[in-house]
Amino acid sequence: MLRRRFTPRAIHAGLIWGAFLAVAICWADARGQDAVIDADNVVVVLDASGSMAERMPGTYEPKMKVAKAALWEVVRQVPTSTNVGLLVFSGRGKQGDWLHPLAPVDRELFQRSLARLEPDGGTPLGRYIKTGADRLLEQRDAQRGYGTFRLIIVTDGEATDPELVSRYTPEVLSRGFTVEAIGVAMASEHALANRVHVYRRADDPGALREALTSAVAEIGTTARDTVADASEFDVIAAWPQEAAAEALAALRVSGNAPIGENPASPAVAGAASDAAWSVGGNAGSGKASGGFSVNVSFFGVVILVIVFSVVLRVLKALVRKD
Repeated sequence: MLRRRFTPRAIHAGLIWGAFLAVAICWADARGQDAVIDADNVVVVLDASGSMAERMPGTYEPKMKVAKAALWEVVRQVPTSTNVGLLVFSGRGKQGDWLHPLAPVDRELFQRSLARLEPDGGTPLGRYIKTGADRLLEQRDAQRGYGTFRLIIVTDGEATDPELVSRYTPEVLSRGFTVEAIGVAMASEHALANRVHVYRRADDPGALREALTSAVAEIGTTARDTVADASEFDVIAAWPQEAAAEALAALRVSGNAPIGENPASPAVAGAASDAAWSVGGNAGSGKASGGFSVNVSFFGVVILVIVFSVVLRVLKALVRKD
């Protein structure tokens, strides 16, 4: 009975269908991984210091209220595939510095956390530039170098830790992240104006909304967000002179170590960074190629092995019965 049911033709067909099923499962799993690996990421560093309680020009409302309204209006239109983090320094009415973790937008959490925030305290901007960039570094590791990574700074005053701003900003640029700053109703340009990729003034509510909209609208447009190599010197040449000089200096010692923590050896750091991202294929492209061979996850490989093991066991059992 067994011999009639499991003919060589049936066994051959079963083996083919089993292999096809295993490949299909792995492909589907790889596609699911691409949705995460290829994500766009933006961290907004928001100033909630005491000066944000001052009146915004062109309105009777405080700058903090205007900034929260503009930020919410922009973020609620961000695609669900984009990871957004809201990092706030100073202020009160918050349970932690991260009002929203770097993840797909939870609009209810975002709006609720913003509503509670009130201005208070100083402007330790440098420390929070590092915190935001370090989180982006972690995410880039998790995404194996794919995707885009952007840091947007919204502030109305100079930092109380200018030495840290001077130290960390060029390091962040050298890691390949896009950095933008928005100066909220400032009498003069912020010190970051010549140190970041883009600086925007926001002297009234409309200008603030437009600045945030422009910054967030550019998510996903960065052609390349990995550690700079020789091809990026052309890009650096287009930056403000001061920013380019500082970034080139930091590039000599930057790998994928946290900001401010130089690796023991630039060569070792570069090799480690290349090794970490080489598993993802062409990490320099900024976007995953979607090729099956480079995107199959460990889980998919395990499923493939299990399916083939089961098929082989069935074949051996049939041979023994014959």
